[in-house]
Amino acid sequence: MIESDGSSREGDNDQLQQSMNAEKRAHHNALERKRRDHIKGSFSDLRDAVPSLKGEKASRAH
Repeated sequence: MIESDGSSREGDNDQLQQSMNAEKRAHHNALERKRRDHIKGSFSDLRDAVPSLKGEKASRAH
């Protein structure tokens, strides 16, 4: 719908929706990065707690 000032509500809604989606995606990415860092830290702590693995570098999954 075209408003009296020439703007489009539909266009504004699309921009708002895209902005909200970008914010949600950025927030989700930050949470996922935090989760992965926590898991990585937990594995590091576990590796340091096992005497036979102390100081050994973790292998990478392929």
